[in-house]
Amino acid sequence: MKIVAFSDIHGHKLPEIPECDLLIFAGDYSALGSWEESSRFVNAFDKLPGKHKILVPGNHDYQIEFTNRRNVKFYDDFVIEDKYFLTCSYTPEYGGWNYEFSEERLNNMMSVWPNDVNVLITHGPPYGILDVNKEGEHCGCKALRKYVDRVKPDVHIFGHIHHSFGHIERNGTKFYNVSLLDDGYTYVNPLTEIDYVC
Repeated sequence: MKIVAFSDIHGHKLPEIPECDLLIFAGDYSALGSWEESSRFVNAFDKLPGKHKILVPGNHDYQIEFTNRRNVKFYDDFVIEDKYFLTCSYTPEYGGWNYEFSEERLNNMMSVWPNDVNVLITHGPPYGILDVNKEGEHCGCKALRKYVDRVKPDVHIFGHIHHSFGHIERNGTKFYNVSLLDDGYTYVNPLTEIDYVC
């Protein structure tokens, strides 16, 4: 399965997308969070290449729930080509934006998430993994880290912390921060392309 993944464009023009089996956007398409911006992005995303598409809203994205599109996944689980996917938009409190909760609430939610996930897609990173901001602080979710350490998905895709774009493998999980922008909101990073062996 060829996966193309990206996140955090914050109102910038969509990049050129190659043909793929699965296209993933891991949140923060918005600059202003308006209904018009949400509707415009979802319409454009629907037309991009990709046999399957998944759009996980980020903390800067507002009103997207009213677009009523099947590709939009706040918290959902589903199967694609015999692989079990789980998505989640929710992140720890970080500036008072959308879909943000306390670590305690996130821990309660994630403690009952399924144990057999192959591909996890969240907006934010787990604590300590590709989650360092430009000030050198870890900004990831501690509850999410507990979850991935327990479940060990094959792949975990996220964005949110622009400064930590890249990938790393730990305990059998391949982690990808797929943010396209840097901390100055300038396009600097390429699309992430993953050959996921099913």
